[in-house]
Amino acid sequence: MKTHELRETLSHVRSSVAALHRSLLNVERADYERIHSRIDSPGELLRLATDDPSFQWLRIVSEWIVKVDELLDDSEELTWDKSLEVILAIHALFSLAGNPDAFQKRYSGILERDTDVSFEHSKLMALMKPWTSNSTRA
Repeated sequence: MKTHELRETLSHVRSSVAALHRSLLNVERADYERIHSRIDSPGELLRLATDDPSFQWLRIVSEWIVKVDELLDDSEELTWDKSLEVILAIHALFSLAGNPDAFQKRYSGILERDTDVSFEHSKLMALMKPWTSNSTRA
């Protein structure tokens, strides 16, 4: 795969992860507002997303978005192997197979109850499917 194809694929993965992150933030925001009070501004939501323990579980998603951005910005690092490594790690984060960690347990519950999250999850998993098949890893 050529560099521009890798860049395009990773850009699509990044966009899909960002859309899923937005959906998860919306769910967490609604949950937060039910318990506490209304979040009045985007700045307040940003502060909560970075500082409040209720949103801490989502920080790993933000970190992966940044890692993809860094990979896309560094032409020397943008290789097939590095791209595969990142995509497999993102897939593992959102995969519900195996022994779930704390993120996956929380994510699974939201995935079951929120249609927007479920839709974005399906899009992301479909996008990564060609990269996560056994034949790709060989």
